[in-house]
Amino acid sequence: MHINRLIIVQWTSFVFLAIYVLLNFYLISYDTHEFYQWFGKAICLPDNCFCEKIHINQIAQPINSFTNIFYVYVGIIILFRLKKWDLFTIIYAYIVILLGLGSFFYHATMTFFGMWLDVFSMYMYILFLIFYLIYYADILDQKKGILFYMILLFVSGIFLYQSPLFRRILFGFYVILTLFVFYRIKNKIFINPKNFYIALAIFIISYAIWLLDYYRILCNPESWIQEHGIWHTLDSLVIYYLYLFFWELRISKNSNSKELT
Repeated sequence: MHINRLIIVQWTSFVFLAIYVLLNFYLISYDTHEFYQWFGKAICLPDNCFCEKIHINQIAQPINSFTNIFYVYVGIIILFRLKKWDLFTIIYAYIVILLGLGSFFYHATMTFFGMWLDVFSMYMYILFLIFYLIYYADILDQKKGILFYMILLFVSGIFLYQSPLFRRILFGFYVILTLFVFYRIKNKIFINPKNFYIALAIFIISYAIWLLDYYRILCNPESWIQEHGIWHTLDSLVIYYLYLFFWELRISKNSNSKELT
């Protein structure tokens, strides 16, 4: 039963890959203004949507859109590494895949809904990490952790819709909160946290590159190499190394639980 369910989950991930590919083909040619009517205009328009040139009636930012394939790819890799049913890993992988699809839709359409979906999936991811760290440290049990996670995610989604200008400030706060929680519980971590530090180092580099793109310090709108696309690529590595860290945490927690029983 578990093996059959696992196989279904693993191969379902290819559905998301297929959706990504189909969106690429569908958005090669579309009515930009019609999309704006459906989903609203991104608040970064007309000239504050990162460095890459924005195209009309086609994929708005091709490089920034296509590089999101790495998130989808990492999510699929994580699922196919599974040898037995593990809900944490499955949820983690699907959040990562959603992150790739949301970011793709944002950069491909430059719509308000695309922006909301992109950032909301980032909130989903970072809050998932925070609450798992809290759960690992036995500060909250699983049911309470899930409840608080859903409540905070819902509130964050509303905040994002009502105050989109502050979306990055809230995400930055969640990143700092993740580091704070990690620091507070590091004495309870019985594994080598090297993968966490590797992820943090890569993230610092990728964020520096994000800043170079956002403030147009390094900017060639027509180039095939876009710093924001590099940010996507490096962050997919961040996500993978964090998965390795949390997977080891999960194994250690399960081992300790068995020893206590």
